[in-house]
Order: sequence, then structure tokens, then C-alpha cells
Amino acid sequence: MITLLEILLTAAVSASSPLVPRMVELNVTEFRLDDVLQSIETQCRDAVRITLADRSQSTRKLTIQTNGKIPFWSAIDRVCDIAELDVWRFRDFRNCRFPARIKLTIRTLKASG
Repeated sequence: MITLLEILLTAAVSASSPLVPRMVELNVTEFRLDDVLQSIETQCRDAVRITLADRSQSTRKLTIQTNGKIPFWSAIDRVCDIAELDVWRFRDFRNCRFPARIKLTIRTLKASG
């Protein structure tokens, strides 16, 4: 079983230095949720793939201001808090030959019971 610490450490891995976290900045007003998630992926240099369990959520509009760069997981937490979502599945592909090293699936909170 993977621990929360292992998840956080995995997210912090960078191609250039294993101790430097991936930093992202979100300063968006009324952006579609799928565009916000795509922005996070792009800023992580595509080391992360984020999918929505319910694609009908993709057009929801979000306003998020991070006021500078913040760690990847903080950005995910902020998006999930604002959009009432949670991380449903987490896969670590660091040891595989996939382009993305981390894959997250996000779903609505009401479905997480």
C-alpha cells in the first residue's frame, strides 16, 4: 500500500533534481476546469496526467489565484477545494516507460462515499 508521504515525495520528483518540487501558478478567472487541469499538466512539463472521472464536470468555470508559484500538490488541493472534487485514483508510473510519471483521476466529492 502506498502512503501519503510516498505520494507527496513522488510528486516532488523532478527530472533535474529529485528534491525540487514541481511548481505551478494558477491565476485564472472563469476558466473551464479541463483548461485549468491542462495548465497544471503543462506547467509540470507533462510529467503528470490528470483526468476527470466525470467528464460532464470539465466545463465548470473556476477562478483560482495562487499569487505566485506553489507546489503541484497544493495546486491540486486548491482546485479540488474550489471545485468540490477529490483525488480518486493515483498511479505512479516512474518506473515505466510512459511519458507521464504520475496519473491522477479526480471525481466529485459526493461520489466519494
